[in-house]
Amino acid sequence: PREIPSTCAYAEAAACEASCFLHEARGTMTTLPSFPEERDVTGEEPRIGVFICRCGGNISNVLDCSQVADFARGFDGVEGSFVLDFACFPEGISFIKEKIKELGLNRVVVVACSFRSHLAVFQRALREAALNPHLVTMVNAREAIAWPNREVPESALQRVKEELLGALGRARSLKPLRPSLREVTKRALVVGGGISGMVAALGLAKQGFPTYLVEKEGELGGQARRMFRDVKGRDVSQFLSSLIKEVEENGLIEVLKGYKVAEFRGHVGQFQTVVEREGTKKALEHGVLIIATGASEYRGEEYGRGEDRRIISQLDLEERLKRGEVKGERKVFMLQCVGSRDEGHPYCSGICCQQALKNALILADMGISVTVGTKGMVTPGDTFELYLKAKEKGVRFVEADDRVQIERGEKLIVNLGEGREEFDLVVLSAGIVKSEDNDLLSFIFGLPLNEDGFFEPEDHVATVTPVEFSKRGVFVCGVASGPKTLEDSIAEAKAAAQRAATILTKERIVGGTMVSKVDGSRCVACLTCVRVCPFSVPHIGDEGVAEILPEECRGCGICAAACPRRAIQLEHFEDEQLFTQIGAILSA
Repeated sequence: PREIPSTCAYAEAAACEASCFLHEARGTMTTLPSFPEERDVTGEEPRIGVFICRCGGNISNVLDCSQVADFARGFDGVEGSFVLDFACFPEGISFIKEKIKELGLNRVVVVACSFRSHLAVFQRALREAALNPHLVTMVNAREAIAWPNREVPESALQRVKEELLGALGRARSLKPLRPSLREVTKRALVVGGGISGMVAALGLAKQGFPTYLVEKEGELGGQARRMFRDVKGRDVSQFLSSLIKEVEENGLIEVLKGYKVAEFRGHVGQFQTVVEREGTKKALEHGVLIIATGASEYRGEEYGRGEDRRIISQLDLEERLKRGEVKGERKVFMLQCVGSRDEGHPYCSGICCQQALKNALILADMGISVTVGTKGMVTPGDTFELYLKAKEKGVRFVEADDRVQIERGEKLIVNLGEGREEFDLVVLSAGIVKSEDNDLLSFIFGLPLNEDGFFEPEDHVATVTPVEFSKRGVFVCGVASGPKTLEDSIAEAKAAAQRAATILTKERIVGGTMVSKVDGSRCVACLTCVRVCPFSVPHIGDEGVAEILPEECRGCGICAAACPRRAIQLEHFEDEQLFTQIGAILSA
């Protein structure tokens, strides 16, 4: 069982694997829609067509649709008013297109259901009839009027007339909108050369996309270089060696070792990053960015770690196991939650218990007696089987809290508060803490960190896309966003690669049409829009006024509502259009 974000990450990872196999066939079966040349209606007087949908009785059982149609015909600019059984069905769409051509309509009002579910259907109909798709507006007569007023049809009729008046007023002020286009640099940048970064780079390269892989150290591998085996007993060193070999031999991956990120600018599809090594700078142009900077093991000095070779961390133990240096020890004590679940680090790292169980089983198989002191083992999913297996192998679990004391002498004496016991080796299950570079990289890339210093995709996107920031074209994977298992990190890396590929497969980024637009003559650079935008899109440009790129704007309209100078208008929902709509409703 997995939580929704993890499930989505694994699903994206599966899609990445499939895309790697199928990338050569990409686009071979794609057919692009063909539309007639758009009719220029600039300067024409509004010629409005009103189409009322019965919706199979959902609306007509409450509203007299014929009476609504008659009501609409009495207003200036309305060239025709019609009742349809199902406006969104092919027959209804064909009827609307026929009337647009027959009557020379240049505005359309549809009285039907929610625009959220059906606006795109009617916009396409307009485009197929040679009109700009933004010359249509809707009245939600089903969810907003008919359904809530089943018992009072008179009230529903009055309400729909008011809404229709507003829609007619709004329709008269609608104007054509067209999207902006930006070329895509078909290259990726992955920052971080650990397992997550390498897997992400391969996930892109295997789909045919050239990729920069930047690693600050002199060699690839990250923390995985210290690991011995994973929780399923597989040799991490062997896996890591083959992964590094595959990355370095892939002609589409350019590995930049010893480089650190110095500068970053640009927007989705066209980013520019400057990396630096020993004073030498290198400019990289790329269309997407994946953050895979990893994390660090907690390196506190509690219990004498760093002063006594017999007091080590789980990763230290794994390094000794790799080198065959664990031989003379007969009794080992493992202490959980060191650098986790305390005042300094209140979160649970989640993987420390799994790491301890894995290593305890390895030691038990070597004939070493293992005792685990714990505040409570965390064993999600199939990790519980490791716990049961460890108990079967004779691993002892005892309660331990922050009062544990370790006396160093000829033997290590562990005082649990209820008794003292001698051990040859004490292994501290240290938590996972943020990478020391996170604060700087967060500033350079303009990305949020959580209270523990890990990169954090915003809540409004992370539920279903846990690897994606609200900043378009930027992704994160692995322990850069928080502690997780090696298996989960690999899945996130593939997921990030797949999300990035959805951008790189495009020739151009198509900007939105219903987006915010700044009137530079009114802007005083007060930063209100910069502060309130949940997607960090507005910024103060070189000319000293706010700039909003249509390719990145999500069209939420918060900046337009908040701007004290009314210097920002949301296209298709401009003040004039809304005031006209409101005035028409009030006039009823």
